[in-house]
Amino acid sequence: MSPIEQALRNLIMPVGKAVNIALTDAKHFDEKFMEEAARGASQLMGVPQQLNTWAFNLLDYSQSNGEATYKDFLSRRKKK
Repeated sequence: MSPIEQALRNLIMPVGKAVNIALTDAKHFDEKFMEEAARGASQLMGVPQQLNTWAFNLLDYSQSNGEATYKDFLSRRKKK
C-alpha cells in the first residue's frame, strides 16, 4: 500500500467504525479502535506518529502487559 493510500485509510477507517458503533446496538470501543482514531487524528492535525506509539506503549505498560524495553521507544509493541 502506498503512503497516500495508507494516509487515506487512516483517516477513513475510524470514521466508518465510529458510524457503525453509533448506528448499531453493539457499543464496542476497544483499544484497536482508539489506536486507529488516534492515528487518523494525528495525521489530520500534523502530530508525529511517534507520540501515539509512546502513549499506547505506556498504556500497555501501565496495564501490566509486559515489561518496558528500549524497543518501545522506537515502534509499537506487538500484542500477544
